[in-house]
Amino acid sequence: MDDETRTRLGREGTRIIRDVEDALDHAIALHGQLVSFLPQARKDAGLSAVFGQGLFDQASDLLSDLTQARRRVVEAHRSAEAVARYVGYVEMQGPGQVKGPPPSADVQLPHMSAPPALRVVEAEVEAA
Repeated sequence: MDDETRTRLGREGTRIIRDVEDALDHAIALHGQLVSFLPQARKDAGLSAVFGQGLFDQASDLLSDLTQARRRVVEAHRSAEAVARYVGYVEMQGPGQVKGPPPSADVQLPHMSAPPALRVVEAEVEAA
């Protein structure tokens, strides 16, 4: 794979993973707004606590599902980073993007010939 292809694929993959992570973070934040809204709406409507319990239960399950989805995307991100290192693409963290701690166990790639020398590609500043 030539450097131009490696760079193009690395940047596009990085953008997509970051977009998925951002979308899940946004969904979790909106979910928090919903959960905060529900008790006050119940009170304002003059309903007893019995009303809406099923909705609270479902909202709790949904938060668990969103959290699990976010965890899986982070795991996929770390796996993608291992592949990127193997093919020689490493993107520096972008503005405001501080990488988290490394995973407790590195993703192991199958035994292959030595990877090409690593190169650092500056992150593109995304247009707002």
